[in-house]
Amino acid sequence: KVHFDSYSSKWDQIYSIDDFYNSRLSPLYTHSLEPKPNKFTVHFRGTNAKSKSLYLFGQPLNVSCKSEWSVAKAGAFILKRISNALEVFHFKSPSEKTLSPIERVIGERSMRQTREMLSSIIEELVNTDCKYISSAIESGEPHTSLAQQLASIADSLSRKMNDVLPLLPFEIRVTPAQLPLGSNRKEAVFPFLLDRSIGNYITNKYSLVLHWR
Repeated sequence: KVHFDSYSSKWDQIYSIDDFYNSRLSPLYTHSLEPKPNKFTVHFRGTNAKSKSLYLFGQPLNVSCKSEWSVAKAGAFILKRISNALEVFHFKSPSEKTLSPIERVIGERSMRQTREMLSSIIEELVNTDCKYISSAIESGEPHTSLAQQLASIADSLSRKMNDVLPLLPFEIRVTPAQLPLGSNRKEAVFPFLLDRSIGNYITNKYSLVLHWR
């Protein structure tokens, strides 16, 4: 299904893999113009244990993704950038101005464990995204069977993400770009979707927040 931004759902168009085979649609990733990358900012955010107020810390990351990437593939790229940017001070209490030798050892261990988890998640996202695309393009199954196959792949990834993401020390949320400290509206958790492009999901009007647990 294709949804056009700023238009109601009655204008949605539904296509199938048969439309590619019958040349009614151009091949996957075809562009008439060079697509502009999606650019947005990733903030680090925590909660004060006493006042419960939110605060930002660390240096924000500027991320650029190809608009045609799936949300899952873009998520893998974002997690890689996050992993590379992690520092020991991300794992200390905001009340601590400096780290003792023991606290530094604990922080380094937490950082190492987080990077290991992120590496496993990234690998799963990239491999599953490739499997999803390959299945959609190469399958000779009827449309109904193909749809079921793709749905099964997506459901499997969703279950795996639901198991491993809560183990990370932060949650990835989507928030208005001008309100990284939150708004009255409930923030959406970043979804690692296979059937939606990052260009269709998020624009530069939004940013991502790593909300520390």
